[in-house]
Amino acid sequence: MTAETGPFRYPESLEAYFENAEVRFPVDQLLAKKMSFVPQAFTSGEVADFYKACLAARQTQVDYAQTLFDLWYRIWPGLGADWEPAPYDPGDKELTLDPQVRWEQQYFQRSFDLKAKRLRANLWLFLTPSSPSGSEIELGCTLVQVSKWLLKKGSMPDGWSWDKDNEGFQFAADVMAAADGLDLAPFVEAARRAVSFIEDFVRR
Repeated sequence: MTAETGPFRYPESLEAYFENAEVRFPVDQLLAKKMSFVPQAFTSGEVADFYKACLAARQTQVDYAQTLFDLWYRIWPGLGADWEPAPYDPGDKELTLDPQVRWEQQYFQRSFDLKAKRLRANLWLFLTPSSPSGSEIELGCTLVQVSKWLLKKGSMPDGWSWDKDNEGFQFAADVMAAADGLDLAPFVEAARRAVSFIEDFVRR
């Protein structure tokens, strides 16, 4: 995790989706609806254009899912050596790598277990469009021991806020451009502080 340190850029399809409302709206419409029939008034050229638009929308969706994955690994640092990646539950459809599910859920998450203390740390990343253009990244984390959520409001890393819904911490900011790509430094630093907090918490 955070092994890649070079410039980060969105794929062209995703950059256009985030920055151009005239692209974002039709992509959302095409991905939100199931097409049940083709009106008889369509010409062959119009049908071809329609399917080209569908293909472009699907490409945006796949690029988005891949970008979620890439950003998570760019931003979140590793936990200590004693932490092990938690196995995915095949029955948990919300955590599948299916591009359509990732597009709809708008986040990617990984969990890690410290078996000696029966702890699980959940680390996630949301990527959402900003209005009227741009994008926002939200980081979040929880620490659970069996069924008890351990993180508490009022004791948080600098820059983080309390996430009442998930009983954990969250950090959100707009993604800003840098000279050679996107500026991920604020998110990398925030993730580092959160992981350090969790590791210190566990050592207490």
